[in-house]
Amino acid sequence: MRSVIRSAITSLAILYASHAAPVFAAKPGATLSGVWNGYLGHVNVIECANLSGESTDFSLAVHDSSGGVLTREELRFEPGATLHRIIPPELTADSYGMYTLHPSTGVAAHVQLECHTTVYAPPPGNQPNANISYAFSIPAGKYLSGPQSGVFNSMNPEGGARPVFNWLSLSNPSQAKLSFTLRQYDARGNLLKTIAIRDLKAGERRDYPLGHDEGQVVGMYEILPDDLSASYLAFVTRYSQRADGSFNFAFPVFPEQVGCSPVDLPASTMVNALNWAEMVNAGSRPIRLDLAVVDRNNKVLHQEQNVEVQPRAQLHRLLNTYLGEWNVGRIQIRCSDDEVQDAKLLLQSVYYGRGTSSTDSSLPGIDWAYISQPRGEAHMTGAVALPYNTFLGAHNWAKVSRRSTTTTSFRTSLLNEHGLELERTGHPAESASGILDGSQDIPVHEAVGYDSAGILLATDVSSEESEPQLNSELVVVIPGTTKNTLYNRTGWPVALGVKNLVVKPSVGTASPLRDIVQPATNSSEGFNIGVRTTIAPEGYQYAQATFQLFELSESTERPVLERTDMEAPFELFSAGNRSLADGRYLLKVTLFYRAGNRGTVLRTLPFSQLFRVEAGSVTPEPTPTPTPLPSPPTDPVPNPSPAPLPPANPQPDPLPTPPDDSTPESTPTPSVDPYFNWLVRDTTGGAPTLSVTAGGSLRWLIKPDSRFVGTSYRLRLHHLPSGFTPTVSGSSVTRVTNPTTWVDQPQWNVGSTGDLTLTLSTAATLPAGIYAIYIVGETAQQSAITLLNVTIRSANNPPPPPPPPPPPPPNPDPSPNPGAVPVPLFTEWLNTISTHGERLCNVDRLREYSLWEGSVWYYDGPWAYSQIGDYVAQHGALTGGRSASYWYGCGELVGQETFWPYALAQGTWAYDSNGNPNTPGAVPGWRVFTHGFLHHYERTGSTQSRDAVLALRDNSAFSVPSRYRDFGSEDYRGHHASMAREVAYITQANINAERLGQPRKLENGQPVLRTFVPWIGQHWYQFQTGNYTHRDPTRHFFQPFMFALGAHALIEFYEWELANGRNPNAYWVDPTPEGRWPTIPGAILDMADWLYKDARVRSLNSTPAEHVGKRMWVADTSTDYSSARGYWLSSNAPGYGAFRYSDAQRTPEGFDDLMPAPDLNLLLFPTYAWAYKHTGDPEFRDVAHLLFQGGVKNSYWAGPGKQFTQSVRLTFTGLRWLGAIQ
Repeated sequence: MRSVIRSAITSLAILYASHAAPVFAAKPGATLSGVWNGYLGHVNVIECANLSGESTDFSLAVHDSSGGVLTREELRFEPGATLHRIIPPELTADSYGMYTLHPSTGVAAHVQLECHTTVYAPPPGNQPNANISYAFSIPAGKYLSGPQSGVFNSMNPEGGARPVFNWLSLSNPSQAKLSFTLRQYDARGNLLKTIAIRDLKAGERRDYPLGHDEGQVVGMYEILPDDLSASYLAFVTRYSQRADGSFNFAFPVFPEQVGCSPVDLPASTMVNALNWAEMVNAGSRPIRLDLAVVDRNNKVLHQEQNVEVQPRAQLHRLLNTYLGEWNVGRIQIRCSDDEVQDAKLLLQSVYYGRGTSSTDSSLPGIDWAYISQPRGEAHMTGAVALPYNTFLGAHNWAKVSRRSTTTTSFRTSLLNEHGLELERTGHPAESASGILDGSQDIPVHEAVGYDSAGILLATDVSSEESEPQLNSELVVVIPGTTKNTLYNRTGWPVALGVKNLVVKPSVGTASPLRDIVQPATNSSEGFNIGVRTTIAPEGYQYAQATFQLFELSESTERPVLERTDMEAPFELFSAGNRSLADGRYLLKVTLFYRAGNRGTVLRTLPFSQLFRVEAGSVTPEPTPTPTPLPSPPTDPVPNPSPAPLPPANPQPDPLPTPPDDSTPESTPTPSVDPYFNWLVRDTTGGAPTLSVTAGGSLRWLIKPDSRFVGTSYRLRLHHLPSGFTPTVSGSSVTRVTNPTTWVDQPQWNVGSTGDLTLTLSTAATLPAGIYAIYIVGETAQQSAITLLNVTIRSANNPPPPPPPPPPPPPNPDPSPNPGAVPVPLFTEWLNTISTHGERLCNVDRLREYSLWEGSVWYYDGPWAYSQIGDYVAQHGALTGGRSASYWYGCGELVGQETFWPYALAQGTWAYDSNGNPNTPGAVPGWRVFTHGFLHHYERTGSTQSRDAVLALRDNSAFSVPSRYRDFGSEDYRGHHASMAREVAYITQANINAERLGQPRKLENGQPVLRTFVPWIGQHWYQFQTGNYTHRDPTRHFFQPFMFALGAHALIEFYEWELANGRNPNAYWVDPTPEGRWPTIPGAILDMADWLYKDARVRSLNSTPAEHVGKRMWVADTSTDYSSARGYWLSSNAPGYGAFRYSDAQRTPEGFDDLMPAPDLNLLLFPTYAWAYKHTGDPEFRDVAHLLFQGGVKNSYWAGPGKQFTQSVRLTFTGLRWLGAIQ
């Protein structure tokens, strides 16, 4: 398929238009920079237009991602011509980079070149005659400077857990290195993460993930350059990949900020499309918006006023709700307060085309997607140029729009690839066309034919005193056998100096054409129409005809048939072989006259006819003379302005009920929160059951949110998978049998606000797996969306194994991992663990210490030794020369002599009548060490080790979370911060059991991890704020290593969920009232940053007043408290830091609580290493280095073993995250 695309494009030469530079383009005569992407078999075509009236020379250089030159070519651009160049695929495979066009010496300052890159993705396996997977266009010279903002959205419009990849591409077109800070926010405006981007070299491009590395996330990003005057390139590309590895769409999204001036976004639900309007407040202050949705006839369908959007937060609207299906219109957006200063808005209309290409019949099947973004007034002029390309049989729909209070007239000119103006007879776009406060849609392909390229130039010829402002967009539709491919291009603004540019006429003169369109007939044998033509001899050696037939209704045009490429000379041709039903129809016939077979189109002759079919007979109707239109005309494109599907898990989009047709809906809404959820419980009020054997049923109690009190609403099950049959019962509930929107989705009208009972019956043949169930409730003002992942078990087979990890993303940089990073004192650490690891591998000492918690077994000594063995097996022996087998043997010795027999006793943790533990031999929560057993099983296949993991998960403390909510002594309540270590360990026990292939553990149908994961967040909130839940004040203290243990558990959970294609934040509950921790990474990063920078000794318990307020981080442990504890601190190497053991002195004698604890440094080190891997922020790396060095130098290595294990158990993991070891 790549060769098919390439051969179809290589016949193009160069493309012409007449305009000067848009605001974001290069200055006339300056260097132009663009980008390319060779991953996924992309074919990259550079399409350029010389927008001046004189010849000019440019040098084209293609660069790799580091700025090196791959190829160079000298190009000559003739006056008014355009050029297409394919970047050789052998140079671009599995890489990406930039290209530059440098003007030759002597090029005039007013010479203007405009370019864009069109990217074509071949079908899977490059199958011949198959559909193109997707295509998109990226303009060159779209230079940015200063802070910029944009939107990311990794929600999967086809449902399921697989996110849509969002890759931010940053490129440096300048000659100096550039550095940036990248911030990411969630849909409510909460900061998720900060990434430091350093030293982006000249010509270099880097890609960073936005959202998809967290799962399915909607948010905003900010790019903050260190040099505010420097130019750079930035955009986000969204790639949607299905489970079979194929891609169904991709499109770029640019950081297009606009102010508070009124903006119109195009809206379209044509061809079964879904259309989302996305509005983002990119500023730092709240803003209020007025919204209005209008149809093609300017009828207001929906209004909202004073809708508040918080800083960096988002507001989404599904426009299908108001437009219905197969319709076009606009959404008008303006600030409620016209005087808002420094407003920054991100506005876009996203289209997803629902088709039939999905491999899963239960999903909606998205065939294509693209996005429309407005440009600010500063980017628009009185003339626009659009590059068209009808190769590959593409339809090209040009949309020219303008906001104005008076009728706008503009003239269009079509230029072919040689820069010659096409001569047109009777085409509606030939003369001035009028639009009033709206847009005009122009079918370019009807005028120029197929296998053509060139420019549509639209010039405003209104007589207004104010400067007219036109905007433009081109939608390209590439037909396919099973799906269509759509993408769009933004028009190029033309400077006023060339607004009335005179273009050269085409070669040859036209003589009267003797073409007769035959009358249409309709009979039982079919509908027939034809053209009889004789070709005039003056230069018209070749002709083609295109027939299009549309069925008309009050608000839509539906394509009935289309035939193209019928060659002249020809006589009567049948354009269809079926009878037409009674109704009104529009017939369009266009003749294209070329200079030879497949030559340049020199002239077009369009013909259109309205007619009515009644009782099988055809009656022509007069075709009205075009007049200025008060709104966008009917959109006859077979696949015109399409629309995006609602993201899977709640894309933050209220989905109001369609308004009454009689009057426009006016909704003065102060502040709408579209994020609240349904409260779903089982019928007894407990957690909902989320798993069932195929053929069984699930019953849930649905409690509406308090904001639905006193109003009726619509309940629906969004994209309910096949195999599920729903029943809803409750007061005033009626099933909607013929919904006007969301066809085929189960819907109910609910007339009261009482509880509902939802029963889902499942088919016995339903395949085992995890299914997404979306419960959506909506009124005209607000909506609520809740996602429940239901596990279906097979009646005959065990639960399915976890799905394989998702395939790698389309770009090569899945995270800003800076690669191998040298870690100071790394070799010294290896030497130290070798020396003391041998010393502690002593059977006599192990038996002497037994289960004393100061011994080497504590903190999972077998796992520590096994990791040393793994390192030696891969990298060679340490200083002692011991083999990997020796270290593995030490791990087994430690386990067999101490912890393993104890853990295998499998006592079940229980309580006596007073709520105290009473089971001798059962494992308490602070001893639940499962990694050593897991590693031993993976290496040896030991069934005892496998069983031990399950015994610790199922029989130790906290194995049954309900016992730790309300029952038993308060000391053992799971949400208390004093239980942080226990909850971290039991969380990891459950994850490690799943690594063994076990199904997720449930209690009362609810995953136990859904309880443990939020508990860790509650612990951290108490640590950070001091708002402890335990009533005993002596338990109000924070030990930093407890945070580290919980962080390791959450990181393991987060990455385990990602590896298995699940939403890693699905179980997370933000414990902060202000919503500061919306995701697991957001909580980890904020806690790590706070601990190092802001955590202080608190005035709690017995803390001496002179120590209150001191930093928890001690930069030099050899000096802190030396006067009081010099005998202990004097042994510390000077210049190395550590965190204090605690932020409070628990007892008057507990002065050691406030002392730095370098023994624990290497438990904290991996948290900061992961934070650096996740963000690329060098501050996290630097703290990781400080912790590592302090632990190597000042840990109590010579002790009986606990400190050795603490300094090894997580350190290899942290070193891998830093890239120091592989």
